[in-house]
Amino acid sequence: LLGKAPSVAVDVYAFGVTAWETLTRRTPYGEFENFGELVDAVGLEGHRPELPQDCPPALAVLIRSCWATEPSARPSFT
Repeated sequence: LLGKAPSVAVDVYAFGVTAWETLTRRTPYGEFENFGELVDAVGLEGHRPELPQDCPPALAVLIRSCWATEPSARPSFT
């Protein structure tokens, strides 16, 4: 979104989004009207989808760690 070179950290972020989609059965970031709004909110302001109250705590920790703002803070797939 920010024009940086892709890395494994991007895949980890996407894994977190996919886990959220599987958990909620919803489309992520559907509240944004256009791509520019999405880039600003997610890439610059750190917006992330809300986790449901009934999300298992361990899964919530994993998803949130996949969404860390700093890519180097995200877990590895190992």
